[in-house]
Amino acid sequence: KQIGIPWGFRALDNTVGGQEPGDLIVSKAARKTGKSVCAIQGLFYNAKRETPVAMFSAEMTRMQVLYRQAMIEEHISWIDYKKGNLTETEWTALVKAVTRLAPLPMYIRQGMFTVRDIMAETENLVRNKGIKWIVVDYLQLIQPTHEKDTREQEVSIIARVLKEIAQKFKIPVTAIAAVNKDGATRESGGIEYACDKLITLWRDEKDESKEQRAGADVIQRMGLQYSRDDVKLIYHIPTGSWRDVDMPQSEPLPFREDDKVF
Repeated sequence: KQIGIPWGFRALDNTVGGQEPGDLIVSKAARKTGKSVCAIQGLFYNAKRETPVAMFSAEMTRMQVLYRQAMIEEHISWIDYKKGNLTETEWTALVKAVTRLAPLPMYIRQGMFTVRDIMAETENLVRNKGIKWIVVDYLQLIQPTHEKDTREQEVSIIARVLKEIAQKFKIPVTAIAAVNKDGATRESGGIEYACDKLITLWRDEKDESKEQRAGADVIQRMGLQYSRDDVKLIYHIPTGSWRDVDMPQSEPLPFREDDKVF
């Protein structure tokens, strides 16, 4: 049985072993790599299994998140949507999917937050909604609380407070972080040292097919020791979504008995 909250990708879950209560997980990737949508897919994977989850987003509204997930589930091209090229049939399917997803226990808080805001709202969501996992999208957009600190110091403090939130409320906290082209986390290497699990998403941009070779480099810290593994995934460009290598794009995410949270 899996312990903790699954991502919903078999290869990643088999490697990470679930996101355990008290964990701070950092998921990092370069811009336009699909790091936010990977987290959105994981959140809805759990919400559809009646596990309450939440997302703090500085960039996407609730409706934008719902539409992104709806397009993935209906296999509707994100590119065509952005260009306004959807057919009437696609629009109908999209609206129906959004209507189906809206009541799920997936709580989206949109705006610019400080860590104090996230702490207070997490307490409210845990108490009133019973949430089991929060995602912060993304770490470098959290507003500073001390104007005299450098941004590097501030981001390190933010990472430590997110770890405190995970421990205080006994839930996993996943912070999405942006990286530079060389793979370094922007503004602070301290982000990586504060986390229990570090997931680096990557896509092979030289692969010009609709389904690019992609994956994740996973580091798990256990005291002074750590393990490192490579996970293979597929990134589907038209829908802007991630999936397991052995799962056809047309298949829905399966329910697995070992996804239960203990």
